[in-house]
Amino acid sequence: MRITNSMMRSDSLWNINRNEIMMNKYQTQLSSGKKIQKPSEDPIVAIRALKFRANVKKIAQYKTNAEDATSWLSTTEQSLDNSVSLLKRARDLCVQGASDVFTTNERESIVTELEQLKTQLLSEANVNYAGRYIYSGYKTNKPVVFVEDQTGVNFDITETFANDQVEKIQKAVETGAPGSGEYQISDAYRIRLGYDDITDITAAGIGTLTINEMNSGDDDAYEPAQGSVNFLKDTGELIFNYDNVRGEDDLGNPVDPIPASFNIEYGKNNFEKGDLSPEHFFNCVNTTAVPPVTYTIPDDKMIYQISYNQEIIVNTLAKDVFTTDMIRDLEEIINAVKGITDDGSDFEGLKEDLLGDIFSKMLTKIDAHNNKLIREEAVIGSKINRLELTINRLEDDKINFTELMSLNEDVDMTEAVLDLKAHEIVYNASLTSSSMLMQKSLIDFIR
Repeated sequence: MRITNSMMRSDSLWNINRNEIMMNKYQTQLSSGKKIQKPSEDPIVAIRALKFRANVKKIAQYKTNAEDATSWLSTTEQSLDNSVSLLKRARDLCVQGASDVFTTNERESIVTELEQLKTQLLSEANVNYAGRYIYSGYKTNKPVVFVEDQTGVNFDITETFANDQVEKIQKAVETGAPGSGEYQISDAYRIRLGYDDITDITAAGIGTLTINEMNSGDDDAYEPAQGSVNFLKDTGELIFNYDNVRGEDDLGNPVDPIPASFNIEYGKNNFEKGDLSPEHFFNCVNTTAVPPVTYTIPDDKMIYQISYNQEIIVNTLAKDVFTTDMIRDLEEIINAVKGITDDGSDFEGLKEDLLGDIFSKMLTKIDAHNNKLIREEAVIGSKINRLELTINRLEDDKINFTELMSLNEDVDMTEAVLDLKAHEIVYNASLTSSSMLMQKSLIDFIR
């Protein structure tokens, strides 16, 4: 094969250009610190780089989610811890109030502190995180407790009860003719609704039992006849006949029992500051709104994704911790003491005798409420521990993936410098050899 001068020049220029490309490649690697500048240079490195970068970004977002979830849970935990302390103090006061040596005035001082504890407890129910109420589920812009009077606001509320929720209480009832002043302590059987001062009740009966609407001051309010239920609108209580509670009369003859489960629908309006908002606790309808707004018992779950296929529920609902029973129990003991005056009458003395029993029963109720808060606090504490472990693992994962990403993308500077120097030598040699080739003329070939 004949090698022409033109072929030699073309090959020489092509080699020089190729050497320049290689020099530019390594110069770019040194200046950018990356192995490739575009996917076509090495598709495998490019694909792996995209995957590693996506993983690093996901880990960073998971870590942010976990930290935000930890802050939310820590706020909830502190609120519950404060509430537990408040109830423990309330229990201590009830222990004092249950003592017979305490006078009416001394018990009134206890009630004064109980009122403050109740106010603070309601304040804990309205704790917010970054402007969002933490116990309100998805309705984070709505407080659990009304922060101002809601005059003219009406809710139709539906509560579901079971017959084992009937509670035995003691009341001072008049035994003689009205106005005789003759009273005795008598047992009563009730179910307490979520609110007092009820406007109306929708149901005409509970199973086969007839409902009578009345107030606590009416005759026989706490002594309903067999087959009937007294609905006390002012106190929000359903009073049952003992025969219907046990399902038989004194002779052992069967009578219509209380249904195993039943619903009560009633109206409540003119909420005051400090009242619990029913939309967080019951199936209800805000009939004041236009059009009316229907709410169902919330089961809202605020879920954070904290890792690959790992989620955590961060919110606690008000209905699970700050129940209407808790608040009404505190209100009941407060109202019971306030209803007694130190006038020395037999009736007032009789009612004072009931206070010891009320305070004693309140100890059991407060313990039950407190245990519920403590259990929820323990659950939240375990979630916080889990999140702390997750955050630590995510930090380790971020370091590992960042190192893998660096190994895949970043250039080895030492190797790049050596390659650049090697190609510089080749490039200079090609220039020198090409210059010698270009200097030849026809005379040189004739010789």
